[in-house]
Amino acid sequence: MKSHSGAHIDPHWSTAGLRLAILCDRPAASQEVHLFRPLRRLRRSRECALAIWSEEEALLESAAHQEWFGGVLDDLRPHGVILSRFGEASAERVIAAAQGKGVPVVTHLDDFLLEVPKELGPEKVRQHMRPERMSAPTAGLADADLLYVSTSTLAARLKREGFAAPVVVPELQSCADADEIISPSRIDIDKSRPPRIGYQGTGSHVHDLRMIAPALIEVMHKRPKTTLTLFGTVRAPEELAPLGSRLTHVPPAGSYDQFLKQ
Repeated sequence: MKSHSGAHIDPHWSTAGLRLAILCDRPAASQEVHLFRPLRRLRRSRECALAIWSEEEALLESAAHQEWFGGVLDDLRPHGVILSRFGEASAERVIAAAQGKGVPVVTHLDDFLLEVPKELGPEKVRQHMRPERMSAPTAGLADADLLYVSTSTLAARLKREGFAAPVVVPELQSCADADEIISPSRIDIDKSRPPRIGYQGTGSHVHDLRMIAPALIEVMHKRPKTTLTLFGTVRAPEELAPLGSRLTHVPPAGSYDQFLKQ
């Protein structure tokens, strides 16, 4: 097997019974929840192997890279290609290269990327709604052999938009190995500590937090000892300013494993 610059390839790739090539926007929470964590046990047992490219690492900008990806397919011989929130304009060529060699393509989405909410801010809207970037999710949804989406609501939206490929909605998300689960009997609960409400998310979820801010304020007004902790890159909206010192923030963790532990 050749060296493929920019790719993370599991070392047991050549002997795995299930080999999946994943092209994603960047390996982050979306991929952890729907792909990496559910496959973790199979990867540990070496039954499954992944080859992962992120957009900044995958050299897929020009038509010449359809030939490049064809070479990757010939060398790695994956059983499937997954486009996970992939936004490069080369998506259509990637799909054509894979399907031309008989490799099925799965498009994974956990947001309706064809319409970015204005609440995310003008910069996010401009970034994601560029015509050349919009072509990627459109091609992925129109041409993939299977759509793997996070919720039944998103699946219904895609169907209304006219995308006809078969759809799978996972029954389990963000799976954990048995050795990662902490039994309630092993958790030392300090019942003398005041109740604490936690909210975790990225900066793009501040508008979600703003939606529930009135309810949080009401609850904490009725229960003066309760505190609110935000975790991650999400920042407190101005609606929560009345909480003062009862509102705290925990910085984001460096990796998904660290996030779960913290």
